[in-house]
Amino acid sequence: MLPDFPATAIANVRDLLLFYAECGMSYAVISEILHLHHNILLSANAICKRLKRYGLQCRRGPVSITQQELQSIVLDKLKLLPKTVGYRQLTDLLKQEGHHVRRDQVMTMLRQVDPNGVQFRSRRRLLRRTYYSLGPNHTWHIDGCESYK
Repeated sequence: MLPDFPATAIANVRDLLLFYAECGMSYAVISEILHLHHNILLSANAICKRLKRYGLQCRRGPVSITQQELQSIVLDKLKLLPKTVGYRQLTDLLKQEGHHVRRDQVMTMLRQVDPNGVQFRSRRRLLRRTYYSLGPNHTWHIDGCESYK
């Protein structure tokens, strides 16, 4: 749902940009809203440059968690999750739970907390299981390949 711009204010581009940026919208969404509702054509890149000129830095997202809290949460999550979960999935899980964290923060925290897991994932090599089967067509993989030994 589109937030209502204050009706009493005269809508100039600067006020609109600042209002929608403070609502937490991405630059692409702001660009679309300006085009559809205010008949103003600005690209997302132009919006970013203008907001920077107005003193609002390019956003990397709000952060509402300290490093110690993030470390304890990441340690708790790593106990429950498989070791193939990387910083991207972990960041998404934290955001779904309502924590506002940046991906780079989670990445550096994972490097500190779980260096072996980071090295394991960076090699992009999974540990293959060895199956012992009674004979052909006894054990099948989901992908349809037979596996027997």
